[in-house]
Amino acid sequence: MKRYSKQQLFRLLIFAQLALLGVATASDKAVSAQREDPAKRLGTHYGGGIVCYLDATGQHGLIAAPKDLKDKMTWGKAITECQALEYEGCRDWRLPSLNELQKLYNAKRIVGSFSDTEDYYWSSSMEKRDIAWYQDFGDGSQCYGGKNFKFLVRAVRSF
Repeated sequence: MKRYSKQQLFRLLIFAQLALLGVATASDKAVSAQREDPAKRLGTHYGGGIVCYLDATGQHGLIAAPKDLKDKMTWGKAITECQALEYEGCRDWRLPSLNELQKLYNAKRIVGSFSDTEDYYWSSSMEKRDIAWYQDFGDGSQCYGGKNFKFLVRAVRSF
């Protein structure tokens, strides 16, 4: 029978918890980095919002605003409103790219405060001049449509 050190068991436990949550995207390095800097862990309040993604180093990632912007809005208004947003002195909020929006969807249970109904969220990614991508937070599907549609918005920022 193989014997594990306490550190190895701790890493296995964290990895298992992340896998159960469906967000096991962090490598072993990220798990170690999380232990060194407890403020930068998935689901923790940090930098004006909630950490929803960590890169492989565990030192950089994505922070989601603590709540949706109050109303559904067109794509152009979403861009403007995100850029004007301020939480806890942080003013570098933006509309997430399609890739970032997928990361946010993957961590929606950790981040919380999303619409209770199946609904769409804007991304900053464009398909054509008048068409942008959005994501259904009910089933995770991604699609594109006219920028004049009104969808929900959750701002993000990087660290």
